[in-house]
Amino acid sequence: MIQSSIAIGESFKRLKYNQQISLTANEKQFLDNLKNDCQSYGYKRTSDTVTPAEVLSTYPKELSILFLKKHYQKICYYGVSLVLKHLHRDYRKKSQEIILDVIKKCLQNKEKLPMCDGIETKASLFDLTVLLGSYCNVPTLLAFKKVNCAYKRVADKECKMYKGQQNPLSDCPYGFSSRSEVNELYKSYFGKNCKGMIWRKPKCL
Repeated sequence: MIQSSIAIGESFKRLKYNQQISLTANEKQFLDNLKNDCQSYGYKRTSDTVTPAEVLSTYPKELSILFLKKHYQKICYYGVSLVLKHLHRDYRKKSQEIILDVIKKCLQNKEKLPMCDGIETKASLFDLTVLLGSYCNVPTLLAFKKVNCAYKRVADKECKMYKGQQNPLSDCPYGFSSRSEVNELYKSYFGKNCKGMIWRKPKCL
């Protein structure tokens, strides 16, 4: 038990921010941590008690936003989301610029970048929705409409895969629940705190 605790401590010490090493070395460790989290989507932790978010919290926020801004296109969406959730209250403008660029490059331009890998899934698109809603302004609301359309594409694709290309989407056995998810996704953007804007659904719906 003591040996296990020592191993956990050494692992955490290696992953966390270290004032004794150079900025470049900390930057490399920060990026390596996120890439490792991307491979496991956060399920593989340094221990049962140390999470990716806890490791991230050891890095000064001013360095985290600097590192993220420099490297976010090289990190999977999970990693980008993890850091943005940690930083968005303190760096609203900079973090919003990043999330809007992710949507533009991944959902609009369909660029083949690491940050775009796996983004067109219901889980990632829902996460994007909630993250955008935390900013609650016109640019993120417009970006959410693109997310909503992407969510619809994913839902439609699921039904097509189930029924086959020759059958109408209306025959999909879970078509009603999928349509409800798509049409009510905006409620997750607005949540309880985002008020004062009017929702007009995009043409894709």
